[in-house]
Amino acid sequence: MRKLLIVDDEKNIRLGLASILSRQFPRQYSFLHASNGEEALSLVRREQPDMIITDIRMPGMDGLALIRSIRECGSTAAIIILSGYDDFAYAKAAIPYQIKEYLLKPIVREELFRAMERSEAELQRDQQVQDKLAHIREDRQQMRCLQLLRLLGEEELDELAAAKLQQELGLPPHSSGYAVCILKLPGERIKEHQALEILAQLRDSEQPAYVVDADGHLTFPVQGHQEALRLKSALEAAVYPDFIIGVSEQIFRIQAFKEGYKQAKAAIKYSLLQEPACPALFYYDHIKNHTRAYSIPLEAIRRLFNMLGTGRDHEISSLWHELLYTGRKPDYDIAYLEEISTQVNRIVFDQAFLEFGNAAEDVLKQYKQSENLYRFRTLYEYYQQTLRLMLRLSEYIQQMRSVHREDQPQPEMEKAVKFIHEHFNKNLNMAIVSNHISLNYTYFSQAFKEYTGESFVMYLKKVRIAEAKRLLENSRLKVYEISARVGFEQVKQFHRVFRELEGISAEEYRSKYAVRQQMHP
Repeated sequence: MRKLLIVDDEKNIRLGLASILSRQFPRQYSFLHASNGEEALSLVRREQPDMIITDIRMPGMDGLALIRSIRECGSTAAIIILSGYDDFAYAKAAIPYQIKEYLLKPIVREELFRAMERSEAELQRDQQVQDKLAHIREDRQQMRCLQLLRLLGEEELDELAAAKLQQELGLPPHSSGYAVCILKLPGERIKEHQALEILAQLRDSEQPAYVVDADGHLTFPVQGHQEALRLKSALEAAVYPDFIIGVSEQIFRIQAFKEGYKQAKAAIKYSLLQEPACPALFYYDHIKNHTRAYSIPLEAIRRLFNMLGTGRDHEISSLWHELLYTGRKPDYDIAYLEEISTQVNRIVFDQAFLEFGNAAEDVLKQYKQSENLYRFRTLYEYYQQTLRLMLRLSEYIQQMRSVHREDQPQPEMEKAVKFIHEHFNKNLNMAIVSNHISLNYTYFSQAFKEYTGESFVMYLKKVRIAEAKRLLENSRLKVYEISARVGFEQVKQFHRVFRELEGISAEEYRSKYAVRQQMHP
């Protein structure tokens, strides 16, 4: 449904036109009304109508001034002028503003309908043209994206092919050079509409070719470091307040685009060392001379592993902080932290999971979220998350060791079994029992199974059914009453579990027991 704005200082004319048009073109237009030019211009800016019917002579801003202002604000709405016979010269002045329909008052319905039909046909043609242009632009942009992917691939380009590609991508000549930019939105992959919104901030002219790489980062060429800086300023003010940009050195050959991409990728890693919530621009020029002349403190990392399960949480925290912060010098390459992270994953976490296996499934899930250093916005976030994981793992190991000591009584499990036998007829689950004996849910599950030889669920089922059998044998309670007394919320569930464990129904069990009693009183 198109929006149609009717502008006239006489209310009866506005309402009359809307009534006539709604009957002739049902459900085709939604109507907006304005009694003067100022009101109409405000509606144009706010509602963006598709068509406008306006009188020429109105108090205040007249029709001609309104039409001029409408075009100046960028509206392409189809405009129909209404005028008296003596206003023709005045209306003629509106022709440069793409006014193609001019109707005389009093309005003849058939002429109005024909003018509306012609305007509608023109709007449709304009839309078709715009759609075709949009497809052409889209096809061209897709082709340029594919060309960028070629540059990131392994294909070698000769000078002739390189010059042609440089022109197709709209890159500046060799003498000016360009830089490769990578833009990252922390925590998400950049989507197509986001890429277009971001690049619209870069320049008013045609946007650069771009590609979203395998990591979900936006990659595109810029004309130099100053253009990257302008983009940073524009994004801070307009679209995305939380972003990171990496910029390569100035590049003078199209064949070096892949190397520039690697440089920008290396530069963007240093955002890890930035303060939280601080939009950042990182230049490869500033980090390319960072040293790789360092050694990884493997012995200290092994000490971290050895301290797990000893209750020395403060020492674990201090050592981990030293490895990430005080042990790292300012001129160290970011690869130092990457190697620290890799070795901690291997020596501390992987080894712990190898030794304690399936019992640590919930901790393992947390580890999967922490194993990649660059999933975090800052180094501090990484430190905090991995420290929490270490301390949780340490607590887990400590408790597992306490419940698995050989040749020693296990009071926690004895207390748990006693609690089950005393409360099986209530709403009971593993969380309630593990909380009662102050053990972690996961630790308790594994320790209980090793202590009893059965899972918690199966053990509870057997306790309840054993009591149900006793009541079936020694009472006249109905089956549904027994079901409730032994802790089942639904009798249907009781029947299912009874048959699962005994192979027959509760009624059959009671009948068989009665027969045995008669034969052997």
